[in-house]
Amino acid sequence: MLLLVAAMTAFPGSGVDAFADSGDVGELLRRAEAGDARAAFALGMRYARPDDSSRDDVQAVRWLRRAAEQGLAEAQYNLGIMYVQGRGVPVDPAQAADWYRQAAEQGLAGAQYNLGSQYAVGEGVPRDEQRAAMWFERAALQNVPEAAYNLGVLYDIGRGVAPDAATAVQWYERAAAQGYHPAASRLAALRAANPKLAAKPAAAPAGTVSETPPVASTQADPAPLQTPGPAPAPPGVSPATSTSEPAAVAQLSSPSPNTRSASPWLAALAPDHYTLQVLSHTNEESVRRYMSENFEDGEAGYFAFELDGKIWYTVVYGDYPSHSQASAAGADLAGRLRGPAPWVRKVAIIQAAAIR
Repeated sequence: MLLLVAAMTAFPGSGVDAFADSGDVGELLRRAEAGDARAAFALGMRYARPDDSSRDDVQAVRWLRRAAEQGLAEAQYNLGIMYVQGRGVPVDPAQAADWYRQAAEQGLAGAQYNLGSQYAVGEGVPRDEQRAAMWFERAALQNVPEAAYNLGVLYDIGRGVAPDAATAVQWYERAAAQGYHPAASRLAALRAANPKLAAKPAAAPAGTVSETPPVASTQADPAPLQTPGPAPAPPGVSPATSTSEPAAVAQLSSPSPNTRSASPWLAALAPDHYTLQVLSHTNEESVRRYMSENFEDGEAGYFAFELDGKIWYTVVYGDYPSHSQASAAGADLAGRLRGPAPWVRKVAIIQAAAIR
């Protein structure tokens, strides 16, 4: 089953011209009223800023629409977000997806990723995983790691494309190389289940998804309002539950006083219980710092595994008797951390990989 934990993501960047950040709103207004699409976009973004005392969502929609109707992709993308969030307009998934589609067809990676995510689950449009794969590939080739990861999931489980573990590995590698931690975990599990894939492929594939032109979408994308650009790392499509983990496990160094290694803690847990995987990183000190900044002492731990000669340190949190309890706790933790929902993992799987 294809699962969603947080389908959408923000794409912050530098889509607004330099004058948008100046104090001269009058000059922006003059240029926007004269038909300057980028001035209208910049003015709309000024009104849309959530941390600005002059925020006015109705005016933001007005000027974003003016720019979007002139074909400016960044404005189309952000206008779609306003429709998703119901800011300045009623929530309207059909309108949102139509604006995303127009931006995506102009090559905007953020819109391509969001549109692919919506096709993957069929919210507002018939579910179409083939189109989802097409849009994920276009965004992945523009270095959106979530898109590469989601495309890997589709190849991994054979949804919208023929199942192909080798191709899934390549897309997971592409996402992991950009620091997207769920891809590293899924990559390790897939390789453990497929020993012939242990050797690292040379490069990610290109052009492997059908280029069938998309139909007009009527779907919404609940993403925070941002200008498009490089993506951070909230996850998109969650991988199907795996029972495999990498066999090679690294020896952890002694944790600092304010953190702990999860390995002794995990060893004492019931194998049929569940825990929450929060993140993975190759820098152990960064993992410890993350834990000290986000958890009380003893509240979370971490374990390590080896992948392509690198040691990955994975933060886990909690001990839950059932998958449903872990899922509910994960939703609460995502709100607390203001991030994506953690990955629910069976304790036995992690123990098999991390405890020696």
